[in-house]
Amino acid sequence: MQDDYLFRNGIHACAVGGDYVLLDTALDRYLYLSGSQAAWFSDIAAAPKAGMSGLAGQFAERLCDKHVLTRSKDLGQPIHLTPPCGVHASIYDLDIGQGHAPSLRHLATLVALRAAWGLARRVRGGRLAATLTAAQQWKQTARAKASGSDARAIDLARSFHALTPYCVSIHDACFLRSMLLLQFLAHYGVDADWIFGVRLSPFAAHCWVSRNGIVLNEERDTCADYQTLMVI
Repeated sequence: MQDDYLFRNGIHACAVGGDYVLLDTALDRYLYLSGSQAAWFSDIAAAPKAGMSGLAGQFAERLCDKHVLTRSKDLGQPIHLTPPCGVHASIYDLDIGQGHAPSLRHLATLVALRAAWGLARRVRGGRLAATLTAAQQWKQTARAKASGSDARAIDLARSFHALTPYCVSIHDACFLRSMLLLQFLAHYGVDADWIFGVRLSPFAAHCWVSRNGIVLNEERDTCADYQTLMVI
């Protein structure tokens, strides 16, 4: 009997209704499974190879060929659907924190982070996987400092938003703004989550930063429109 199918490392997935959306961070691509493909994927996720239908088995082999699935434990991880992340509030709804004005030190930090990102993007070619690896390292640094609270996170996020007009274009998308906010918070010892979500009809992807269910750079209702796909 062969080993069960596994997600290849770097694959994330969520259920949206009866369909599935997968993100391949290694190749920076989305896969959308609906209809028969969604049914086959459900069989693959629920059963060992010997217990699934022939068509599901054939589809599993196709996904292996596309480097989505693997049977190698060295290359993969158990198939797992990302659960929804609860959104309890948004920074825009709360009257929490000290309300300090942003300092020149905060501005210098943000300008330096923005410049470093520009250099790293040229060196790495803007690869998603490399950015996510860096984000995990920032979070480890923040946890090691352990100097954060929800109120401090909100204060820092408000400083970030006040300063971004000086170093972030209005054309910069949610990815860059969320990445910079996550790194900015980590620099000051505050750990937060970088959440990626998707929606269908029409398809759209979005991301934001959250701490303990408090969204730090997006409206709560906007986040509620998206199904959680990946959490860093």
